[in-house]
Amino acid sequence: MTPEQISKAIQEMNQKIAVIETKQKNDHGRIEENKTLIKPLTTQLERLATNFEHLITQVKGSNERMDKIVDNTEIRLKGQGERLGDHDTAIEKLTVISDKLLRRVDSVETDVDELKTKGSKRWDGILDGIIGKVICVVFGAILMFILYQFGL
Repeated sequence: MTPEQISKAIQEMNQKIAVIETKQKNDHGRIEENKTLIKPLTTQLERLATNFEHLITQVKGSNERMDKIVDNTEIRLKGQGERLGDHDTAIEKLTVISDKLLRRVDSVETDVDELKTKGSKRWDGILDGIIGKVICVVFGAILMFILYQFGL
């Protein structure tokens, strides 16, 4: 290479270096500018992280309380279920007893109906006998009256 070419190549390199240095300065300025913009955002993120940690702690506490409530509710429901089972058994027994009582009441009603009809049959028989005799007496009296009218 000739000295002129070397000199020209050095100048081109110097120009490229100057461009790179300018870019670096610009980039450094942008980096500093970005740092200033990022700093408040970082502070806000840290505050949010702290708030989230508090919320997570509160939610964990709420979950523990809810777990206790659920456990207590389960215990109460099991007790109620056992009591309902006892009630079901009692209801079954009461159903059997009520069925027996209903059958007994039906038989008593039947017996009462039979007694009612027996009494009325007895009176009917007595009344029929008396009425029959009264009719015979009246018929006999009428017959005697008619015969008396004829002089017999």
